[in-house]
Amino acid sequence: MPFSSGTYSVVYNWTTESAAAPIEIAKLDQQDADMAAALSTCLLRDGTGLPTASIPFNSQRLTGLGDATAATDALNRQTADARYLPSGSLATDRLLGRDTAGTGAPEALTVSGGVEFTGTGGIQRSALTGDVTAIAGSNATTIANDAVSYAKMQNVSATSRVLGRVTAGAGDVEELTPANLVSFITTADGAGSGLDADLLDGQSGAFYQSASNLNAGTIPDARIQASGVTQHQGSLAIAFTQATGTIASAQVPQAAVTQHQAALSIAASQLTGTLADARVAQSNVTQHQAALAIAASQLTGTLADARVAQSNVTQHQAALAINADQTSTDYADDSATTYTLGAGDAESIRRFTSASAITVTLPSSTPSGWAVGDSMLVIRGGTGTLAFSSAGTIRSPGGSVITAQNGKCCVTLAASGVWELSGNL
Repeated sequence: MPFSSGTYSVVYNWTTESAAAPIEIAKLDQQDADMAAALSTCLLRDGTGLPTASIPFNSQRLTGLGDATAATDALNRQTADARYLPSGSLATDRLLGRDTAGTGAPEALTVSGGVEFTGTGGIQRSALTGDVTAIAGSNATTIANDAVSYAKMQNVSATSRVLGRVTAGAGDVEELTPANLVSFITTADGAGSGLDADLLDGQSGAFYQSASNLNAGTIPDARIQASGVTQHQGSLAIAFTQATGTIASAQVPQAAVTQHQAALSIAASQLTGTLADARVAQSNVTQHQAALAIAASQLTGTLADARVAQSNVTQHQAALAINADQTSTDYADDSATTYTLGAGDAESIRRFTSASAITVTLPSSTPSGWAVGDSMLVIRGGTGTLAFSSAGTIRSPGGSVITAQNGKCCVTLAASGVWELSGNL
């Protein structure tokens, strides 16, 4: 079509007809019809050609537009500013609205009462200050430290109450009664809690029962029991009127008798109990030691063979007879490559002469004939290495192997299955 989207295109330019007239009537009719159709779609300035659809202006302005008077008139800038802007302009941080009662022209409204402009085209709640704070535009509020006074707290329901929690588990604060507090304290009572009800100034009753802790005042007469006098007995004088009760026969210790000891006589009737045979310590026998005789029936237990120290044998040494089975084996050479300590080895010396490796086994328990503290001297006499082993415990500062020929090691039973090694290790 020659007229489309506001553009008119000529179909015929009459070049052919100018060279060979006449013009064909059909062409003239077609071109006239195209022009009539184009004129029929145009807006006329006299207002007789009305639009039949919405008209886009392609971002162009309508200039020279008259002021609007009717409700359906378009607004030009002048009419819009006069109608919607107070005094024709709007100051910063204002909203258009109306606060005056009744209908009327728009008014420039300010914001307050906790609302403010953001500065970026928005409105927000103002920052909160005081006891409860929040930044502007945020709904997250915070109670500052130390901001809430006692007066602003909930009232306590009655006197004699403290705040805490007695219900099991975490939860709300509760009012506690004196009974609740007593229950708390008694629950915490115990050694090391500092709340023991039986302590006075941090001391138990036993502290005040000790005379050594007395530092003031005077002890009344007849308040000291004889058994309670433990110091200065030699110079202490107690009148009979101050002593309570009766001093039983033979109840005064010898150390407490300071006068007339030489003439003191204690009758057998004053002794309580019976002196058992051989129960008098040698240190207590100060007279007639030469004539002292102790019958075999008065000795308890049995003297083990070879357990009497030589220093204790002071008479008839020439006539003393000790059987061979009562002495320990003093020294022996041994060519074996394995050996286990046993009966007869306590307090002995054994020299191993093998050129091959030698293992000496220390038992994991106390061997027969051994006692804690017994020892044995082991000598590596040959060229073969000599090592100690045990399923028990070996304690040594330098290892468990005798390092050189003719090296020596003292093996001591420290406890059952525990062996101490010392020497050339």
